[in-house]
Amino acid sequence: MEVQKRDIKDYICRNDKYFKIPVFQRAYSWTERPIQQFLLDIENAVNTQKTHYFGGIVVVDDAKFKVVIDGQQRLTTTLLYITSIYWVLKNGLVKEKEYTIEKIKNQFLYDQYGEENDKRKIMLRTVTTDKDVFNKIIELGPTGHIESHKANKQ
Repeated sequence: MEVQKRDIKDYICRNDKYFKIPVFQRAYSWTERPIQQFLLDIENAVNTQKTHYFGGIVVVDDAKFKVVIDGQQRLTTTLLYITSIYWVLKNGLVKEKEYTIEKIKNQFLYDQYGEENDKRKIMLRTVTTDKDVFNKIIELGPTGHIESHKANKQ
């Protein structure tokens, strides 16, 4: 086993392979409490400009995927968090700063160079019952339809 200390941003950005949650893993189960703690930890790290220990992610590399053995809940929550930032920016609820919406989409959420026959190219592949919900959040945003916030503003 090879252990590497890596920045989560750099780890997720390396979209040379998709993350895949194997069928034997449990479905996404984080409730409000661990999600709130996750968000508080991120906020604290940003406000204090200190690093935050994210926790371990154990993957097995195969030809096309990084099969997630441990850390699925944290990794999925992180990608959902990045997705929410993407949709907030895309719907104009806050102005872009360091990252543009296209950079967020192409660097963290999709593999722009993925196989041609895979139209979604979403970086996290789930095989549990979460798959449809996760894909809809990534593709359509938190409300289930594109441009919903812009339409509500007018």
